Amino acid sequence: MIDVEDAEILRSTAREALGSDLTLGHAADLGWTGLLTEETVGGAGWYPLEAVLVAMESGRAGSPSSWTANAVAAAIVGSIPELAAQAAGLLDGSRHAGVSLTHLAPLIDARGTISGRTGKLLAEREPDVLVLIDPDVDQAIVLRSDDAGVEIHEDVAGLESTRRVYRAELDAASAVKLAGGRVAELRTAAVLLLAADTVGAVAAAVEMTTDYLRDRVAYGAPIASFQAIQHRLVDLTVFELAADALVRNAARALAEDDPDAPRLAAAAHTYTEARAVVAIDDCIQLAGGIGFTWEFPLHHLLRRASTNAAVFGSGRASADRLAKLGGW
Repeated sequence: MIDVEDAEILRSTAREALGSDLTLGHAADLGWTGLLTEETVGGAGWYPLEAVLVAMESGRAGSPSSWTANAVAAAIVGSIPELAAQAAGLLDGSRHAGVSLTHLAPLIDARGTISGRTGKLLAEREPDVLVLIDPDVDQAIVLRSDDAGVEIHEDVAGLESTRRVYRAELDAASAVKLAGGRVAELRTAAVLLLAADTVGAVAAAVEMTTDYLRDRVAYGAPIASFQAIQHRLVDLTVFELAADALVRNAARALAEDDPDAPRLAAAAHTYTEARAVVAIDDCIQLAGGIGFTWEFPLHHLLRRASTNAAVFGSGRASADRLAKLGGW
């Protein structure tokens, strides 16, 4: 298990790498796409905590890279014997993946093929491989975008402004199904990676807002020195640190195969996604509303957090899952 010092080294290294125009290929060269995939099929092994730490930095940087989707997809594909050889393209970044949490039962028709529409798929470009994971049942399906029954469309009308979002129209598409196995733990990892990205976006927003309020002077004093402003900054910082701790704790439990990991992940996702958009909106208000301009970074962070809350289910959906796991 990674210790505190190594965790900070990993985060600082990721932050430096993400400071440039990092592509999926670069992320693959750094080994990020293999952090959830078994070594037997070319991955690095099972490192969900390390993956979560890098995802936090991706959110902080507002990175367009889709390495998290490839990391989850490579692990799913690598665990299916008849597809394991295809994991290599996902691991080295030559093939792009789109991953979505989708209720599969309504999509599987009488012939066993897949028809319907997927949810949001985050990718740098049109994905080559689609992985649909059921949010409630331990089942996943893998589709190829070059199948005659698969049509990929970019969602240009959505909120997202730092990453590309796609959807897929499926018409009797052929799919390879995976039931049981690693589906549950990889579904949990996927949810945590998006929550971690949101935590990073919140951290960037709070840091940016705090710096602005320290420099902005009103009535002869920095705005950050006013008590009412200090209270709001403290509230934002407490939320950021709590969300960071919850996501890390859940990732650590997942890395250690703790049976409580799904519950901890649902709690972390519920807490983070239910409050992140409000927190970044508060940063916008503290910055004088300037975040409502397209060019200002806070606006992009708000849109990113909003997209994350929709891609793998809302905080309310995770709250429902948490209730079921707790037998409530």
